Amino acid sequence: MQKKLILWWTGKGFGEELIIARAVSILTDNDIDVLFYERYKVKDLVDCKKIPYLDTPNYKGYKGYEMHKCIYSIEDKDPIIVQQIKHFESIFEKKIEITNDCVPVIYYDVEVPKYDVVLQESTGSWSIYRFWPYFNELHDLLDKNHITWIDIDNRKKHGRIGGVQYLNFVKRAKVYVGLETGPSHYVSSIAKNKTLIIQSGFATFDFWAYTYKFDHLEVDVPCRPCFLNKHDIYYGRGCKYDHRCMKEIGPQEVFNKIIQIMDKSNG
Repeated sequence: MQKKLILWWTGKGFGEELIIARAVSILTDNDIDVLFYERYKVKDLVDCKKIPYLDTPNYKGYKGYEMHKCIYSIEDKDPIIVQQIKHFESIFEKKIEITNDCVPVIYYDVEVPKYDVVLQESTGSWSIYRFWPYFNELHDLLDKNHITWIDIDNRKKHGRIGGVQYLNFVKRAKVYVGLETGPSHYVSSIAKNKTLIIQSGFATFDFWAYTYKFDHLEVDVPCRPCFLNKHDIYYGRGCKYDHRCMKEIGPQEVFNKIIQIMDKSNG
């Protein structure tokens, strides 16, 4: 009898849950009977076979499968989604084809303001070294060149923008500028060919954004992959390379790349 699994994520990461939803979609396309356990962070956001939060007793015959420990290894050179698919090939003993190039999300039109550039300036607090230190300088460059922008995660200024509303902001923009964070996974189907990722030393761009149609800026640093986190910094074990991975990506370089992407969209 073929295994029937409910895949679920026990950690806190938004991006990890989206990656699992993508895997469920791929496995379903390969005629494998799996369901995604839709917890509160991704409720009503992803388009794959799923069950509602706390509804597992109604799905007898399926076995819960915790993805926290087996989702991926950052020390493995294969991209996350490739590692996942290899993992399930061993479980189901069959070749599995990667059938999509992004996270499948639920989208419909809602009315939102239009900006030239949507900026996703924050990322998970696990490591501050994924932050880019020059967003204020980039704001000045955009303003001086009369390019409208929104820091979409600035809740003090705009309130909480999430879900389909978030996707609509990105769809209406000419460029999305993001970091290696959950929202950048979330927009992968909406922001094709108009995304710029500022990539830190935590991992390589291809490791987490494999097949996404994104552009990126990335500095070659000897310390990648970076495991430093906020606890290391608190105890004085900071980056011995002075955050080169992000500091060497200057605001003018990012601005020039934004202009290139805008020119393509206008062409």
